[in-house]
Order: sequence, then structure tokens, then C-alpha cells
Amino acid sequence: MALKDSERFDGGWAYFDFSNGRQAAEPFARGQCADCHAEHTQFYPVLRRVKAGL
Repeated sequence: MALKDSERFDGGWAYFDFSNGRQAAEPFARGQCADCHAEHTQFYPVLRRVKAGL
């Protein structure tokens, strides 16, 4: 699960794993998910256009 909360999380986002019936989870370390998502935004055409100012 991805959760956006710039007051609680460095970079504004945190990523959690609630698989296997977990009721609670700690956010993954920033390098596990957020860095990969930031690096691969080129796969999202709308975001790519916004980033380019189109």
C-alpha cells in the first residue's frame, strides 16, 4: 500500500506491506520502494508531460 502524507513521511510517501493477513505494518525503508518509484516515473505518460511543463 502507498500512503501519501508529507507531514509524517520524508519525501511525502510511505509504502507498506499488509500481505498474509497483517493488521499493522511499519513503512519500508525509503530505498526499498520510494526511490524506485521516483526513478521510474517515466513509465507514466501524464506525469512525464507535467514534468516537462507541457
